[in-house]
Amino acid sequence: MQAQPTLDPLAPVFFMSYSGGVVPDSTPDPNNSRTYLQRFFDDVSELVNEFLTLSIGHIPGFLDAQIQGGQFWDRKILAAVGRCQVFVPLLSPRFMASDWCRFEWATFASREIRLRDKEDQDTEPAESVADAAIVPVNWTFMDPAQSPGTIRRIQTFAPSEADPRALYLRDGVLGLLRMQQQQAYGVVVWRLARRIVDIVEKYEVVPRVPPDTSGLGPTFMEESQ
Repeated sequence: MQAQPTLDPLAPVFFMSYSGGVVPDSTPDPNNSRTYLQRFFDDVSELVNEFLTLSIGHIPGFLDAQIQGGQFWDRKILAAVGRCQVFVPLLSPRFMASDWCRFEWATFASREIRLRDKEDQDTEPAESVADAAIVPVNWTFMDPAQSPGTIRRIQTFAPSEADPRALYLRDGVLGLLRMQQQQAYGVVVWRLARRIVDIVEKYEVVPRVPPDTSGLGPTFMEESQ
């Protein structure tokens, strides 16, 4: 059995990047996309916590669903994206148009990633290691051909089982939840949590917390033009 790596108890294991637009503060609506998002995040976090032996109080994941356009980033978000071990962007048209999501992706991608087992360094190409800890997930249906190169060059997550895979690729996680495809949704959550843990056990992403959002660069939409 592979020994679990030592993890920073003050850093989330994974960072879930999401852009869903402005949602008014009101009584939670069970049919609101933000409610489904919270469920997905909670379900993945619960399984990651089951698979890893985290210290008491160590939160498995961080969900960036509070920042709206025009607001300043706070230190908590900067620290999370600069210290987590796995980056999980939830792809959607809103994600592609978000300056903040682009910054989160670029910030994580700029961090150094290392193989934990030095024996693997001779067998795994450096280019595959560089993006190994980014796991794009289809939140809604996304046509790969319409994605910018930054996203297109990284393989989007999908379960290996044929039926759940087909439903997930056609409708995304949000579609599975809204249409109550519970079996397919359960497979997606299980496989994603397992993928996150496998990455944590194989790779180490060196912390790099940005001081601010300077150097944001082009949005995904600008890049694809």
